[in-house]
Amino acid sequence: MSKNKNQMRFHLYGQSDFVDLPEGTTVEDLRSLASFNRIIKNYLKMERIENENRYKVYRVENEDEQKGLWRKFDGTWEPLFDMLTDGQCRDLPMEDSPVYREGGKQWFASAPSKETLQKWFSKRDLEELVAAGFTINEFEIKSYRKVSDYEYIFTRDNIVGRKYLTVNDIYPE
Repeated sequence: MSKNKNQMRFHLYGQSDFVDLPEGTTVEDLRSLASFNRIIKNYLKMERIENENRYKVYRVENEDEQKGLWRKFDGTWEPLFDMLTDGQCRDLPMEDSPVYREGGKQWFASAPSKETLQKWFSKRDLEELVAAGFTINEFEIKSYRKVSDYEYIFTRDNIVGRKYLTVNDIYPE
C-alpha cells in the first residue's frame, strides 16, 4: 500500500499487486513500463499458444539403427514384426505407401495414445523390442497428420520434446 496518496502506482503484468513507483518517475518512465508490460503480455500469450499447439504421440523405434517396425528412417520398406513372438502389429495395415514420403519428407508412424500402442504391441512384443535395442518414445510434436484412428504420422522436424518410456509405462502392473 502506498504511504503517500500522491505516490504513483503501477501494475506489472502477471503480478497480483500494484507496485509503488519511486518519486521522480517521469512520463517517459511510465511509457517504458507500459511497453515492458505489453512485451511480457505478448510473450506469455505466445508461449501459451505454442504450448496449446503441441501433441503427444507414441512410437517404438531403434534410433541407433535408424529404423522402425515397418521401415528404416530413409523410407526403405523393411518390416520387422516377424521377429516378435506375438507380433500383434503384424495385422495393422501399414503397407508401403507414398503418404510416408509426401512432400519429399519422411513421415513416421505413431500411435495417438498409450492405449492405442497397446493395440499395436503386446507387453511381450515391447519387452522383446526393448531387448533388441528399440526404445518406446513419447514425442511432443507441433503437428501431425491423421492416417486413421490408430495411426498419426509426423516429420522429425516437428519434434519439440521426447520422453523415453518403459514397458511398464505402457502396461502398468
